[in-house]
Order: sequence, then C-alpha cells, then structure tokens
Amino acid sequence: MSQKLKGFWVLGALAGLLMLGMGAKPALADSVTYVMNNGNAGLTSCAGCTGPYANVTVTLTSATTATVTITSIDTGGYTYLLGEVGVNVHAPSFTAAFVSASNSLPGSAGFSAGTWSNEGSKNMDGFGSFNQVFGGVQFNNTATSITISLTNTGGTWASAGDVLTAGGGALPAAVHSYACLDPCTVTEGAASTGFATVPEPASIALLGTGMLAIAGALRRRKKQTVVAN
Repeated sequence: MSQKLKGFWVLGALAGLLMLGMGAKPALADSVTYVMNNGNAGLTSCAGCTGPYANVTVTLTSATTATVTITSIDTGGYTYLLGEVGVNVHAPSFTAAFVSASNSLPGSAGFSAGTWSNEGSKNMDGFGSFNQVFGGVQFNNTATSITISLTNTGGTWASAGDVLTAGGGALPAAVHSYACLDPCTVTEGAASTGFATVPEPASIALLGTGMLAIAGALRRRKKQTVVAN
C-alpha cells in the first residue's frame, strides 16, 4: 500500500472515531444521529439507570429547513420516556414548530402523548440553556418519540451536522427523561427523573486536536519519505 493510501486510510479511521466521540452515528449524507448517554444525578439515581437514554436524529431537508426527531431508548430494563426536549439551533434567527409526538407503549399502559408546548429558550437542569425547548406535559402524556421542524431565517445550513450547535460550551440537545421500570405503566410511575444530553464538547475538541496532530505527523512522514527516495 502506498504512503498516500495509508494516510487516507488513517484519516478516515480517525474521522470515524471523532463521530463516535461526540455521540454521533454516521448516517445518510443529509442526516446525523446523536446518542444521549450522559445523565445527570437525578436520572441516574435509580440502580441500573445508566442509559443510553435517547437518540436525536437531525435531517436536513433543504439549505434552510430541517427536522429533529428525538426517540427514547428502552435499555437495562427501563423505558426512558420523554417529558421535555431542548435543542441549540445553530442559526442567528430561526423558527420552530411542533410536528408530532407518539408513545409506542401498549394502550393498556395508560399513556397518551399529546401536543407539546413551545417553551422558547430555557435552562435544562445541569446542562445549561437551550434556545429552543418543547415540553409542558404531565407524566401520562410523555412520549417515546417527538419530531419538531426548524427553519433557518438568518442563513443556510451546509449539512445536517450544522443544524445544531456543539461547542463553545453549548450542547446540541438535551431531554427531560423519566426512567420507568419495564413493563412501564402510568400507575407504576417513574423510578427516577432527570436530564440527559450528549457527551461534553471538551471531549469532542480533544479528539479533534488529536486528529490534527496525527494528520500533521503523517504529512511530515510523507515529506521525509520523498526526500529519502
């Protein structure tokens, strides 16, 4: 394998590691999924409530429009129901709209996901302020999936990864989650409740710095090989 091909292979592998480090799963070119696996003390207070808690999928539908779907995760014997969702939209100005909410648990469980309220900008306990939050529901109206639409009124997005902010101390998304022991019912209630988000931006920045350092080392090695030849 040539030195050039080796360099491309290593950089590709590092890019994949960076995606995993920021809680993002590679998907289609116009879609990205973040995994919420960082719960606060309230959510992790029950034994086994270690997550992951939810997936956040951003789909770019045009240069100025996108949808965000938050889906709860059932893992470790718990269903993590959604009671509030917040995102940090990467745009100088934007509009947001509630699209739908649903609860996939059996009707006998007693849940009925309703229409969620636009709460504007709000602090999500322990994870800072988010410039767009939807919520205002009681436990019996929690959801396993919610979709919102976003319109960038102050610019454009180049990719799905540009839609939400991740960096500068800001987190892309967070949820208020209820850990409900399976089989989950309204009567049973929640074993714990709290907030969850994606990994901290600091760890993302650290991975990015490591990638740049290794890329620089590869370039220097290539130059040395050329001189030696």
